[in-house]
Amino acid sequence: MFPFGFGLSYTTFEYKNLNITSSDFADTDEVSVSFTIKNTGDVKGKEIVQLYITDKESTLQKAGES
Repeated sequence: MFPFGFGLSYTTFEYKNLNITSSDFADTDEVSVSFTIKNTGDVKGKEIVQLYITDKESTLQKAGES
């Protein structure tokens, strides 16, 4: 009914102070991510944070590639 990540919330949120311990790391390395989130709306709400990472130089063959 709604696209992925549509965000059905009755309030708004502000993200600030994003910190990542490293922007270049191996799959066995530990990385910490932190930030400040604030409800900037008029009503109480909850937010689910999602973190997406990618392998810039993937050696895996993807579907449709030859």
